[in-house]
Amino acid sequence: MRALWHSIGMLTEAEYYYYGLYDDSRFSAADKARFIGLEAQNRILTQCTDRMWWGLLHDKLVFQHVLQGDGIAMPRIEATYHRTRTFPGAVSLPTQDDLARFLRADARYPLFGKPFDGMFSVGSARFDGYDGRTDRVSLHAGDPVPVAALTQELTRYAARGYLFQEVKHPEDTLRAMCGDRLACLRVVVMLDGDRPEVFRALLKVPTGAHVADNFWRKGNMLANVDIGTGRIIRVVTGVGPDHREVDRHPDTGQVMVDRTIPRWDAVTRLCLDLAPRFPWIRMQAWDIAVCPEGPVVVEANVLGDFNLPQLATGAGILDGRFARFLRASGYSDRTKLAKAADLVVPAPMRRLVGALRLALH
Repeated sequence: MRALWHSIGMLTEAEYYYYGLYDDSRFSAADKARFIGLEAQNRILTQCTDRMWWGLLHDKLVFQHVLQGDGIAMPRIEATYHRTRTFPGAVSLPTQDDLARFLRADARYPLFGKPFDGMFSVGSARFDGYDGRTDRVSLHAGDPVPVAALTQELTRYAARGYLFQEVKHPEDTLRAMCGDRLACLRVVVMLDGDRPEVFRALLKVPTGAHVADNFWRKGNMLANVDIGTGRIIRVVTGVGPDHREVDRHPDTGQVMVDRTIPRWDAVTRLCLDLAPRFPWIRMQAWDIAVCPEGPVVVEANVLGDFNLPQLATGAGILDGRFARFLRASGYSDRTKLAKAADLVVPAPMRRLVGALRLALH
C-alpha cells in the first residue's frame, strides 16, 4: 500500500481495498501499478484540461444550449427552477410558489429532475405524477410526497438551479435487458490534436428501485464494452470484498454478457463528432442513452471518474495510450517517470476524496 501511494497512481489505503488489490492471485505488482487513484486523478484534471472549459460541460443548462443549438438529440427541458436563469421553450419557475403551481397543475409527468450543476446524481429524482386528492407527488422510488414538503426540499437547490426534463425510455433491446429506465453508456474519448478516438466504453446499469445509473448506488452494475464491436465483455457489481462478476440483470433475469449494444456505430460516430467541439478538454466522458429514436446525449464530463473503467475492466487505465495522453498534455507529477511493465508513464493528481467515501458508503 505504501509503495502504491508513492508510485504513479497515488492509491490510498481505502482504494487499495476498493479495487481488491490485496488479491495477489488476480493482480501482479505491474497490474497494481496501472491503477489511478482519486489523488492522481485530480492532478491530471487540473494539469491536463483547461479550467475555462469545465463549465461548458458541467453546467447542464449551458451544455444543453451548446449542443441543442446544433440539433443534437437531448432530453427536452420542461422547466427551470431558478430566480433568473431560464431555458428556451421551458417553463420558468423563479419562486417556490411557482414551483408548487407547476407540480400541481402544469407539469407533464413523468419528469426527471436534477440540479443544474449536479454530480454523481445527487439531488436527482423521477417524479411520476400528482394526486390532487392528497396533494402529493408520486416518486418512482419512495412514497408519495406532499407538494409543500417537496418544494421545501428543493429550495436547497434554488440558488444554483434545478431543472425538470422529459423522461426518456431505452431502446427495446436495452429495455428488455435492463428494465424501463436509462442505462447510459459512458464513452471516453481522447483528442490527439483535432483527431478524436474512443479510449474506453462501459454501460452503467441501474438495478432495483434506482432511477439513476451511478455505480455508487448499492446494487448497480457496470458492463465493460468492447470499443470496436459494442459487445459486452464483462459485468460487475460491488467493490472491495463485495466486488464480483455477474452475467445477468437481477431484475429482468436477462443475460448481459456477450450481448451487443444496439446502434453502437451510431453512438461512437456521435461521440467522435462531438468531441472536437471542446478542443481544450483532451479527455471527455460522454453519457449516451440509446433510445428508440437513436442515441441521445445525457451529459458529458471532463475526464470522467477513472474508477468506472477500472472497475468495469478489472484493470488499471495506465496503458500506453494513456501515457501518450499524459505526455502530450504536459503532465508532470511529484515522482520521476516510472516504468509500468512495458510503459513509461508519468505520475498523478488529486480529486474529490469525498467521492470515494460516497462510493464506499
